Amino acid sequence: MKRWPLILIWLGLWLVAPVALVRMAWAIVRAPKRAWLIAIGFDDLGNVAANGQLGQTISSRAAHARPARWGCLLCALLDRLDPGHCDRAMTARDQNL
Repeated sequence: MKRWPLILIWLGLWLVAPVALVRMAWAIVRAPKRAWLIAIGFDDLGNVAANGQLGQTISSRAAHARPARWGCLLCALLDRLDPGHCDRAMTARDQNL
């Protein structure tokens, strides 16, 4: 695989990421459903950057990794903020496979 297209994409991300953050801030006020889609996109990006699978959120990955300490800790934190969050994330991902 050639690297120059990846370098161009990487450079483009420096422009796209700030625009996406501004758009998300606007969407929180004007179109919350759009804001959630942007948030899920960032979540998916963060997961892939951390060697996760494309299309999987960090919450779903943590739920599947629960025997591992990091999965238990992250799910405990998320479940304090939103009870049942990891279980719902895991179920939603499994239904989309």
